[in-house]
Amino acid sequence: MSRIKTSMKKYNQVAISILFLALSAPAYSETQEHPEQTFIWGAVGHNDRPDRGRAYPYNFFSVSEQMDMVTTAGMNAYRAGCKEEACEKLIEETGKRGMVFLRSIEMRPDAKLTPEENYRRGYNHGLEEAQKYKGRIKYYEASNELDNWTKLAGDGSHKVMYNPFRYRMAREFLRGLVDGIHAGDKEARVLIDNAGWCHYGFLKALWADGVRWDITAFHWYSDQGDIERAGCQAANVAEIHASFGKPVWITEYNYRPKKDGYDQEEAGEWVAAFINQVKAVAPKYNIQAAFIYELFDEPDEGGTEKYYGIIEEDGKRKKTWHSIRESLTD
Repeated sequence: MSRIKTSMKKYNQVAISILFLALSAPAYSETQEHPEQTFIWGAVGHNDRPDRGRAYPYNFFSVSEQMDMVTTAGMNAYRAGCKEEACEKLIEETGKRGMVFLRSIEMRPDAKLTPEENYRRGYNHGLEEAQKYKGRIKYYEASNELDNWTKLAGDGSHKVMYNPFRYRMAREFLRGLVDGIHAGDKEARVLIDNAGWCHYGFLKALWADGVRWDITAFHWYSDQGDIERAGCQAANVAEIHASFGKPVWITEYNYRPKKDGYDQEEAGEWVAAFINQVKAVAPKYNIQAAFIYELFDEPDEGGTEKYYGIIEEDGKRKKTWHSIRESLTD
């Protein structure tokens, strides 16, 4: 009888320990704790523009409808900036579908402030956002293409090509964002990006100046060439981004529309070829994710910007959407 009591006591202790661990674990969904063996294929959206009105496609279609458009193309992730209401819906809808949600923080440095003031500004914002969404958003992209914000001259491959005054502001703002997010949620993972081509010089400068991040990100468009042999001295851009020793995410890619019009067939072919290339080289460079820019056309943007969507503003799927689906669901 005493042995039975002893066994039951041990059983209860184990059960209590398991319950404690379950209750104390972060509340990220299974996909937010992304298994490394599953590649992340995603789309980019703009869910932070409620002022654009009801006709704006990201406001017209519900978040649920948008996520269905993403997943039926074979993708499992979504990257977007979002206001509070949209953020809540995105957390809910991506969670339901087991998707990865990458929150893009669109704030930029303030050119009227000192580098130190920009650090504090970035820190406070990162801290506030991470505390607000602790356990519900794991991935944050710290601002967007600040390499371009610095008003660089040249191909972007070296630090001297970036305006030193604006570079220092961008550097401290990003340092603040990273520190603030980590202070608000130690489980969060922060990405820092560049606009592609040879702008890896921006990330190399940040790294040399002591800025650290969790995931290296870059953007890539058709006119920038081959990620293993870019136009700037035939640089292996994929290899350079992998050299930081962090996972690599391509958080924007797409065919660049031409000024004289948009060729859907050509765009679809380029997207399919790029996806196949990423599949082939991903293990070599630790590339773990790629996001197509963007979900919807934006005709009000004017110029070539209006053609980037894989879906027209009325919901009609374009050739690029079908190319993605064929490439990812074969």
